[in-house]
Amino acid sequence: MYDKPHYHPSCFENLAKNLAQFDIQTDDIPTAFNIFMNVQVALDGRIQVAPPESKAGDYVLFKACMYLIIGLTACSAEQSNNYRFKPIAYEINPT
Repeated sequence: MYDKPHYHPSCFENLAKNLAQFDIQTDDIPTAFNIFMNVQVALDGRIQVAPPESKAGDYVLFKACMYLIIGLTACSAEQSNNYRFKPIAYEINPT
């Protein structure tokens, strides 16, 4: 998709690698839920990752109603972050 001549891990691969320690197999990992990623699909089916439309300070709040193992990853495609990599801020509040 990105026409990279060298190896480049995907966000799915990053999740699979890190969830393996919990004995979670790749077939048990659902498709990534991309909250702030701007993925555009053309009429001919081509996929393009465009710069994000979210702004600094945007957030999403989820409430877990059961015990979970959560994998959080940033897309490793340079285009999805407008060629700027930065940390993801997150909080887990057990209540």
